[in-house]
Amino acid sequence: MIPVSPSTSPAAFHTREYVAPITPVEPRQGDLHRYFVRVFHSTHMDFQSAFSLMMNLCRSPKTVYQTTECRKDIKNQWARDDPAFLVILVGLNILSNIIYSLSFGVRSFGHFVMIIFYSIVFDFFLVGILIASIGWSIANRHFGQSVVRNDSQMEWQYAFDIHCNAYFPFFLLTNVVQYIFYPILWRENMVSVFLSNFLYAFAFSYYCYITFLGYDILQLQHTERCVYPVSVIVIVFAMSFLMGCNPTRFVVEAYFGRQH
Repeated sequence: MIPVSPSTSPAAFHTREYVAPITPVEPRQGDLHRYFVRVFHSTHMDFQSAFSLMMNLCRSPKTVYQTTECRKDIKNQWARDDPAFLVILVGLNILSNIIYSLSFGVRSFGHFVMIIFYSIVFDFFLVGILIASIGWSIANRHFGQSVVRNDSQMEWQYAFDIHCNAYFPFFLLTNVVQYIFYPILWRENMVSVFLSNFLYAFAFSYYCYITFLGYDILQLQHTERCVYPVSVIVIVFAMSFLMGCNPTRFVVEAYFGRQH
């Protein structure tokens, strides 16, 4: 009889003692091609579900990743195959930039185009791709192993989905809420500086929390490390407040080059 070690015994598969490595999965060209092709076919996108997902990200983000787990069980993939969420997010970003440009003014049409380009291509896509790539790499190499699933595979596209999920509440806070309360936030008094720093600290911290939920559903070890940056965020914005820095004024001046 071949001896069976405790770590490979059948009983171990039903306990959290069994550890199976996650298989790194590079983005497959065919999957990404089909994903982006659907962007140009609105009838192939479920906008109602995307809006519902956005609402849940603000009210009950854990339920969002419950549907992710169901998708894994049904379709055997973590990543969304419907680009509706991404399309809406980009559309809201463009609309926000139009409203800000009309409110604060732009030097020229070229300046307006550069604002749109920088906000979407750099702030959202390039930064998002970088964060997703780092998260994908860390999840597969350093978070260790899945403690339950022995067939877990994490697609790079799912890491970008996590970024998109986390970016939406961040966008609402730093664009919509900031715009509504701008007459208060832009001032240089202590209350305005505190509120502006609190808004940005909360936005970045919530981004980290949504990111943590996205990786935690994979049932990896040490996913709590996703929220470690929150302590750094709190320290940075606390120092910003003590130094009298106003993030709202900084962002508006960086984009529009003037104070209001």
